[in-house]
Amino acid sequence: MLLSALKAEVHELTQNERDFRELTAQLKNLEHRYALLQSDKARNETQAKAQLEAQMQTMANLKTDVDTLQSLLMEKNAENH
Repeated sequence: MLLSALKAEVHELTQNERDFRELTAQLKNLEHRYALLQSDKARNETQAKAQLEAQMQTMANLKTDVDTLQSLLMEKNAENH
């Protein structure tokens, strides 16, 4: 009886050890994926910020162009009247 109980306990401990190794591997995998996602997020945020800044600069340049053209048009209209 004692021998069968010990065998059962050894079997349970062996299974627990396998389960623990599997969970450890899954945790390491999740940690790796999380690190990759953090890196992707940081890269995407940097790209989005750069793109936004470029678009804002383009808008400022276009506004300057529009203002310049409006001034020229007003001068031409004043000359024609």
